[in-house]
Amino acid sequence: MIETTGRSSQDVARAYTITRDSFELRPVWAAIEALDNAVPAAVQLRLLGEVRALTERATMWFLQRFDGQLDVSKVVATYRPALRGLAAHLDALLPAAPRGEMERRVAEYRQQQVPEALARQVAAMRGLLAGTDVVGLATAVEAPAEAVARVYFGVGERLGLDWVRSGAARVKVETAWQRAALEGLLDDVSQRQVAIAWQVLAEAGKKAEWREGLAAWEARHAAEVARLDKLLEELRGAEAVDLAMLTVADRQLQALSGR
Repeated sequence: MIETTGRSSQDVARAYTITRDSFELRPVWAAIEALDNAVPAAVQLRLLGEVRALTERATMWFLQRFDGQLDVSKVVATYRPALRGLAAHLDALLPAAPRGEMERRVAEYRQQQVPEALARQVAAMRGLLAGTDVVGLATAVEAPAEAVARVYFGVGERLGLDWVRSGAARVKVETAWQRAALEGLLDDVSQRQVAIAWQVLAEAGKKAEWREGLAAWEARHAAEVARLDKLLEELRGAEAVDLAMLTVADRQLQALSGR
């Protein structure tokens, strides 16, 4: 992370601590370790791999979004309660596709004798990772995190961003440069989603319900949304998705988000 971000080892350590404490990872690690001799080691490693992926990506997020020295106590005080609230209602907040994927992972973990509570906690981590964007935006616009999450996830569902992310997960990367480019593209997609959600929230402020705000925003960007829809339809029909295809989709998102 020092090499990737150019930040100091102290900054990386602070961002890691913020991630660990904001997502309350210590009890998760303890619960996985408590499965010694109860489930195969490969299952424990898979669970730990999910936690590690969240830890790495969230730590990077805090390093990229916060300039200067990170105030661990202050940031954790903002993010931990909001993330806890999102985790408690994630089933209701996630769109159908990612919610279905989460339930599939829960079922797989349960078949491998992972306790229900831990299975759900780990299976939710991919969806909960978006909580960093959601809480950051909610703090900026001074709105409840759950209300902002509905808009954020609604934008992602309407614009096919969940599919873009799943497509990115299937891209074959062979070099460190390709991996860096793919990770940068995914970060760009998240930033576009935040920017569009911000615009929709501004529209929703004049409407009775956020979906009306999304509809009003879409009406003002009808041509750009139609081009994105057509592009994603073509990508879905492709035999394989590569980095160049996703880059084109990201450029179309940039035209929509203004970022």
